[in-house]
Amino acid sequence: VDYICQNSDISVVYPKDEMRTEKDAWQLYFKYDTHYNCLGALIAYEQLIESLGKEREYLSDFEVQKAGMKGRLSGKGDLENMMGFSGRFNYDYEYYVSEYPLLSDWERPEYSNSDSIYEESILLVGDSFRISLMPYFSKDFRSVKTIDFLACTEEILGEYQPDIVILELLERYDEVLSYYSLDN
Repeated sequence: VDYICQNSDISVVYPKDEMRTEKDAWQLYFKYDTHYNCLGALIAYEQLIESLGKEREYLSDFEVQKAGMKGRLSGKGDLENMMGFSGRFNYDYEYYVSEYPLLSDWERPEYSNSDSIYEESILLVGDSFRISLMPYFSKDFRSVKTIDFLACTEEILGEYQPDIVILELLERYDEVLSYYSLDN
């Protein structure tokens, strides 16, 4: 991250410090998974919003809700699988804020919102962490399309023609940055 910041003009959003600040007050990650939950995603989203010059809010501005998470992340965490304990740990909870309801179809690739706060269209290219950002982008922006970083092509960029392109990647995928060019 430091190398990119010092050797390029790419705008980098790295919510590590803010997550560390909030981690004692809130559960920001699933217990048996490397993925952040909706609260962790909200922190990342608000820092992205700020980097785009938009007015941001803070986790402390919201009322946090607790809900049982049903679906792909509950009790099926990647850490659990890596340790060979698949299905052995108890159910984990999801935490969210009511202003951004949980989406039942997080994996849907495109959203439109005629009541959005912001008029821009977003193309969110990234790894699996991008999915947790979708409730926020889909509520606040006019149009949002998401795609896995391995499937993104110049043709997709040309077809969609977004106002803003966001490349979301964890450090474990930093070698992927060499595949992308900002020539256009």
